[in-house]
Amino acid sequence: MHNDSSYQFGFDVKDDLYTNYQNRKEQREGGKISGSYSVVDSDGYIRTVTYTADPKDGFKAEVVREPTDIVVKVPKPRVQEAQQPQQHYIQDVPVQRYQPQQQPILQQQQQQHILQQQQHLQQQPQQQQQQPKIVYQYQ
Repeated sequence: MHNDSSYQFGFDVKDDLYTNYQNRKEQREGGKISGSYSVVDSDGYIRTVTYTADPKDGFKAEVVREPTDIVVKVPKPRVQEAQQPQQHYIQDVPVQRYQPQQQPILQQQQQQHILQQQQHLQQQPQQQQQQPKIVYQYQ
């Protein structure tokens, strides 16, 4: 496949406020692309990458770093107007410890059981009169 397309573009950024300096240029003629870009790194060095790309040789790049006298400015967050801190008041509240309710429930159950036994015992003498008594003697 034969490609006859071509283009070229480029841009430059020069931002003194934030020391943002960069540029890029690229062009294409047929199947070959070539270009370069530069950027000032955070340490003040300028990094320049020069590259080519084509179907025969693929992508190739050369990177060069050079010192500069640029001092990179690190942006600081904007300080918002001082706001009065919200005041929170803690009110003394009596602490109520958890006390399991098992003991009263157990007492109720025990009382019910005793009542049932008493009722049973009251009914039992009538039943015992009907049954013969067995007496065991041990010597």
